[in-house]
Amino acid sequence: MFWHVPVGFLQPGEHRVTYSLTWAQAVDDGWVKFGPRTLTESISSGCTFTVQ
Repeated sequence: MFWHVPVGFLQPGEHRVTYSLTWAQAVDDGWVKFGPRTLTESISSGCTFTVQ
């Protein structure tokens, strides 16, 4: 999965991006099932980065 967020110019310092992903219906990527009524109903994660 890739995504792009046009945030403009960020001020120097530490920034954090977070997301939560859900599915409208169950999907199977060949290894794991995702979505309603599966073991992985949603995913939340994020990352921190520094602008100098």
